[in-house]
Amino acid sequence: MKIQSLCLFVSSTTVLCLYIFAFTWINIMSIMKSYHCHLWKALVKSPVSGILILYTFAATWFLGDLTAFHLYLFAPTRYRYINTTNTYNRGLARNMWETFCSEVPESKNNFRAKVKEDSLSIFNASLSMGRGIIESRNGQEKL
Repeated sequence: MKIQSLCLFVSSTTVLCLYIFAFTWINIMSIMKSYHCHLWKALVKSPVSGILILYTFAATWFLGDLTAFHLYLFAPTRYRYINTTNTYNRGLARNMWETFCSEVPESKNNFRAKVKEDSLSIFNASLSMGRGIIESRNGQEKL
């Protein structure tokens, strides 16, 4: 997985968790306002909201730390080596721009191509009833 895809996934998942966390609190506050009750009675009226608040808080805590760590890796001081210059050090803003906004090169592998048969794939080794057997196109030969 490319670092660009990973960083975008982690940061967008963090934003999604924050979004769900915020709107769950808005739901709890609307329950408190409409029923004129305090927080605990609102959570009793909507237990799913309470569970969702706990879950998204934990997920946001974890994903927020993961996002902060990956942003720390983009910092220019992280990639400096002892007595050498780093050719990838272009500053924090340019590194982030290159990571999040540059194009991902196409894969050099053609995953839809048919597998070509070469001389090494004529034999398939397998184990049958505890003994090694080599299966060839002509039949079976015991080892």
